[in-house]
Amino acid sequence: MIPSRSRHNVTRQYMKDKPHKWDQHESELGGGSPSKYSADPNSGPAAVVRNLHEVLPPPEPGVFHTVVTDRYYTSVQLALQLLHRNVYSIGTIQANKAGFPKEVTAEYATRPRDIPRGYTKMAIMKNVPQMTSLLWWDRVPVQFLATGASRTMQTCGK
Repeated sequence: MIPSRSRHNVTRQYMKDKPHKWDQHESELGGGSPSKYSADPNSGPAAVVRNLHEVLPPPEPGVFHTVVTDRYYTSVQLALQLLHRNVYSIGTIQANKAGFPKEVTAEYATRPRDIPRGYTKMAIMKNVPQMTSLLWWDRVPVQFLATGASRTMQTCGK
């Protein structure tokens, strides 16, 4: 059995001794127990919030740490939980996450011509003033969520 190099259907493989020489690989067809394909309940963004006490050191007064997360793991709930444990966080976030302010979400998938590149829009949470949401326009909109970050606007040139 030789794996296919096709970009169109990577599950198809060449099996020279079979009547149908190009066929789906058995393990990729979904045979076997359904639990084999179920999502692991002990991983993912929800598990991060559940497992904070095992990973982080105990909070000490006046001692802060910083965590950088990607857009899959960043959430408002996780940022609040980390902030209560004296851990600042920053990361890009998906605009449709629960609790993310709609004021800093983009209406367009790509940057319109009337919005200059590098344009930013910032929102500060009223009940948690350390939390900042930011929309930054490059070719596509990029949303950030940060706790404990500086809000001074600076430019960076090439």
